[in-house]
Parts: sequence; C-alpha cells; structure tokens
Amino acid sequence: DQERLPSPQPLADAEARIEDLTNKIVELTAVSARLYTEIKNLEKEVTENQAAYDKATAIREKQFADFFADSGLGLGEGFGKALGPDFVLGTNEGTCKGKDSVKGSDLGNGC
Repeated sequence: DQERLPSPQPLADAEARIEDLTNKIVELTAVSARLYTEIKNLEKEVTENQAAYDKATAIREKQFADFFADSGLGLGEGFGKALGPDFVLGTNEGTCKGKDSVKGSDLGNGC
C-alpha cells in the first residue's frame, strides 16, 4: 500500500512555487505603485514645463511685436528694412564679388 501513496515532494515543490509567485506579486505591485507615482509626477512636470514654455513664447512674441512697433516698421516689412535690401535680396556687394576663394568659381550676379 505504501507504493500507491503520492510522494510529498511534488506537493512541497508546488507550495514553494506558490510562495515564490506570491512574493513576486507583492514585489511587482510595489514597483507598479512606485512607477504610477513617478508617471503622475512627470505628467505634472510636463504640464508645468509646457505652461512655462507657452508663457515664454508669448513674452518673446510680444517683445518682437513691440520692437517693430517702436521702430515704426510693420511686421511684414520689418525684416526687409531692419536687415537692409542687400541682405534680403542676397546682393551684398561686399561679399559677393570675384571668385570663390575655395573653389575658384565665378560667384555670378548675386550671392
């Protein structure tokens, strides 16, 4: 009759495996909670950074508009007048004459 009794080893192995899995569940639950908190904190930080970026962009846009308003230039014509026609048209005579010093090629009528 003793030959028919199940061996206690498979039962002990299964109980050990259940205990290992239970410990792993507890460990991963803690990691999940920590990561959830980190994600929420990072989402808050992203929101704050976006608000700061938007505020800084609005300030720069206002300063840009004020600069051209104070100089008497409209935004559309401001770049051309502020930088000069030679720069805008690419015909700055001081830098476009003669040959290209590196390649020796003719630069032509403009930059």
